[in-house]
Amino acid sequence: VVGYLFAHMHDKDAPPPALGRPLHEFPENGDIFIHDMSLLQDYRRKGVGKLWLSELSKNGLALALVAVQDASQVWTKCGFFPVSSGEGQGYGKD
Repeated sequence: VVGYLFAHMHDKDAPPPALGRPLHEFPENGDIFIHDMSLLQDYRRKGVGKLWLSELSKNGLALALVAVQDASQVWTKCGFFPVSSGEGQGYGKD
């Protein structure tokens, strides 16, 4: 294993679910929400993450995420752009 990508369907009009909250239902129509992606150091900056994201987006659905821990630069390099950074943005409440 060189890394992982965890994503799930999500209602594009709702905030992402709170961290630690079990996901019991997924909308039939919505975005693919990227919860987390990680690669071993030796596999970074070699296009692996972009390949995974490309495969994930082949179904034509939009990809969405919340950038945390100063990861916004990484996601920008992957083609994502911020839609808002105002109060209330981020993960949903518990």
